Amino acid sequence: MILRIDIDEGEASIEEVADGPVGDILARCQETPEGYRYGVGKRSSEPPELGHLRVVAEAVMEHRQIKQLENGTVIVEVNGVRVSKAKPVLRELAIALGISRLNGNGGTQNTRQLGADIIAALTP
Repeated sequence: MILRIDIDEGEASIEEVADGPVGDILARCQETPEGYRYGVGKRSSEPPELGHLRVVAEAVMEHRQIKQLENGTVIVEVNGVRVSKAKPVLRELAIALGISRLNGNGGTQNTRQLGADIIAALTP
């Protein structure tokens, strides 16, 4: 698995760039004297395909559905359409539900933490 740290609005999040058997990923890498280099290219505005992952928790508020996948990823659908950036929608929901945007250490919650807290608040 290859991950990338993304800084958006001063907040860090982790994005899954590639997942698969090591041999398949190495075949797409360039070997350099320092090791292997994986060319990521431009970011797609399309959200990554996550259909192979099982939904482990979900909740609905009005026209927004929040799903947590087995790898911890949180996805949001608005009117049945998946949004590419879940965090802005999660922030709106957190405000509406009175959920703090801060984690236990005093830092800003990441998308996974915020989504899990929202699902917990909406689940009886």
